[in-house]
Amino acid sequence: MSEITVAQVHAFILNNYKNRALLKELNESITIAWKAGNMAAKDDFKIGDKVAFKARGFNKTGIVTKINRKKIIVKENNSIISWNCTPGSLTKIVD
Repeated sequence: MSEITVAQVHAFILNNYKNRALLKELNESITIAWKAGNMAAKDDFKIGDKVAFKARGFNKTGIVTKINRKKIIVKENNSIISWNCTPGSLTKIVD
């Protein structure tokens, strides 16, 4: 299978913007792939892992405190704030 570029996807969408059924099917496929990627990424984390993530435009670090079915709860370092994060938005920090 050949690789497809982002530019090719953009061009395809712009050339087919009137075909609502096709665009809906494309959107559903992307959503399924995104969710599958997040579910696979969830397996990379365990409670107590140090992680980095971006929240409201700021780079944050914290500790994984709970792993739910779809989201991971991260307690921000030096704070009482906890964040509900998608697994795909987290990066494990290796000491």
